[in-house]
Order: sequence, then C-alpha cells, then structure tokens
Amino acid sequence: MGDDKAYKAVEVLQGCSSPANRYKYALTCVKLKRYADAERALLDQTSIRSFGMNDDFNKVPNGAAGLYLLGHVREL
Repeated sequence: MGDDKAYKAVEVLQGCSSPANRYKYALTCVKLKRYADAERALLDQTSIRSFGMNDDFNKVPNGAAGLYLLGHVREL
C-alpha cells in the first residue's frame, strides 16, 4: 500500500467503531508512523495513558494479532 492509499484509508476508517475497522485503522496508522492514533484505535479510547495491566484485554480488536500490534506500537 502506497502512502497515498494509506492516507485515503485513514480518512475512510477514522472514527469507525467496529473492531475490524479499528484494527485496520491501527495498521494503517502504524504504516504512517501515527503511533498514538494507532494505540487509541486499538484501545477504543481517547486517553492512551489510562490503559494498564488490570484492564480488560478483550477490548483490543482482532484477538492476539491486535494485542501483538498494540505491543509493537507501544515499543515504537
């Protein structure tokens, strides 16, 4: 996916609430190095600082792949 297509995908997927679209949006944000936006999409919240070990990990879309992507985003 070229950067032009990635920017278009971000425009389309931004604000979507379904788990599948949130995951796709996060993947696209990682490609564009928009890590805070990717993290927000995966956690479905506006404040990324409040996520901790006691939170419900089932909120992260796409199961293990979503958790892996969240860890990758946090590492970056």
